[in-house]
Amino acid sequence: MNKTLLGLFSLASILCSQTSLADSDNGFFLGLGLDTSIQAETSNVYDDDTETKKNSFSSSSYALSGGYRTKSNNRIKLSYVKISADHKTSDLTYSGYDLDWQFVYGQSLVQPYWGIGFGSYGKDDSAKFNDGEDLKGFSFQLMTGAKFDINDHLELNASYHIRTIVWEAFEYYNGISDVSVTSIDSITSLQVGASFKF
Repeated sequence: MNKTLLGLFSLASILCSQTSLADSDNGFFLGLGLDTSIQAETSNVYDDDTETKKNSFSSSSYALSGGYRTKSNNRIKLSYVKISADHKTSDLTYSGYDLDWQFVYGQSLVQPYWGIGFGSYGKDDSAKFNDGEDLKGFSFQLMTGAKFDINDHLELNASYHIRTIVWEAFEYYNGISDVSVTSIDSITSLQVGASFKF
């Protein structure tokens, strides 16, 4: 998985460097983001051809990130993310890493952007579905928003995120036989953040 993220990081650098509207100062940045869900749902898919069960939940998260800003003002960002998911029957914690690249337009105070990304996550198995072992998952995310260029070193951010996490399958006994279940979390959220530019 680490090699995959490094490969995506290299690809993102190439993509970001190819999209330009105006030249800007390139450099590194560090950031913090806070996130709250406006809609979140878990879909449990069973391998015995029974119906898919869906349950809604709420979530909040924080992200610590670092990345690089290209001369065309695009960004590649690697983040550590921790998500608190409040389900009806239990509270779960997800943590992992996201690799995003963002395509930013303009050099004015308000700079709209869109982005795509991938991630690798772990979920604590407090319900003991996976014999107490954390479940692993792979995420894909889309985002759009605006960056606010306060000064040469400070940038604020407001964005809309759609994230899907596909978790590894686990098995449970339904009273007749072992059944394999794959969970998929879909989270739509709003995020605000700040970055310090070097």
